[in-house]
Amino acid sequence: MGELLKNRVYMFWGVLLVILASEILRADETASLILTGTVPQAYSLDVEALPKATQLNIAGGESRQLVAIVRERSNVSTGYIVRVSSANNGVLAHESGLSEHIPYQITYDGKSSLRPSANPTSVKSTNVLSNPVDHRSPVEITFVGRRSAMAGVYSDTLTFEITAP
Repeated sequence: MGELLKNRVYMFWGVLLVILASEILRADETASLILTGTVPQAYSLDVEALPKATQLNIAGGESRQLVAIVRERSNVSTGYIVRVSSANNGVLAHESGLSEHIPYQITYDGKSSLRPSANPTSVKSTNVLSNPVDHRSPVEITFVGRRSAMAGVYSDTLTFEITAP
């Protein structure tokens, strides 16, 4: 009988060790894996000059003549601002540098006309974007013709910029 009791004690300790080992191996610990990715803020624009931009009718004038398409792109939820500035302060200047010049106005994206200046002026402002934007804004020019204008090339350079609000 001593041998039987001894075997039962061994069996008891064996079963107890199996139960304890399974509890240790089945620990209630968890670990987390955090997955992240980042999309950088992006603002960009391109200006597509149309043929009419270099074929303006100086003598006859132009009325809301389409001269360019500005492609605006942004993925920033707070929106963006587009500004324009003029190298000649809003005039088509004669190539000779004489005082001969023709003031003009532009219309950006169908909004009200303005005479551009040397200082960047806001022509478009968006507040909140729910999706990335890829928008094409037309640029139109208006000026009164000058039949008695001096012969030569009249020009100005517009600079467009896109920034955060």
